[in-house]
Amino acid sequence: MPIDLEDNRIQEFLSDILGEKAFKVAKGCEGGVIDKDISDELGIDVSEIRALLNQLHYKGVVSYTKEKADDTNWCTYTWFIEEGKLRKLIKENWEEKLEGLETELEDEEKYVFFECKKGCERLPFELAVEYDFRCPKCSSELNNVDSDERKEELKKRIDDIKEMVSEME
Repeated sequence: MPIDLEDNRIQEFLSDILGEKAFKVAKGCEGGVIDKDISDELGIDVSEIRALLNQLHYKGVVSYTKEKADDTNWCTYTWFIEEGKLRKLIKENWEEKLEGLETELEDEEKYVFFECKKGCERLPFELAVEYDFRCPKCSSELNNVDSDERKEELKKRIDDIKEMVSEME
């Protein structure tokens, strides 16, 4: 199944790792295109397009074919999305996020947390005791936090990411 660059999750990932302009350039490479066409379509200077294409190529998101004109010796590069590499990068990124969320969930289930009234700090009981239940940043009182809602939110995000990872396989 081809990657849908219109999918918000894919767009968010690409924008995060590549930047908004680079995402637009990558999207412009669908089906194979030359840098000048991307420049014209996006209204971005062709030299900036080339720099972005080189960054995308370095990350393996795009590749190119090169044709040399016999009469002028001028080279034309046609750029393509590398769906396999892109799929792999997205999957690795989501797996990394998944690992972090699972660790966070383990901590939520393992520890009792205390939070500053002003929202400065959220500390496990062991650290809250060391600070005499006072925020180390603003000295406000630290209150016990009911983390059931947070646990449910983490579980939902974990399930969503697991689903996205399985879609990438």
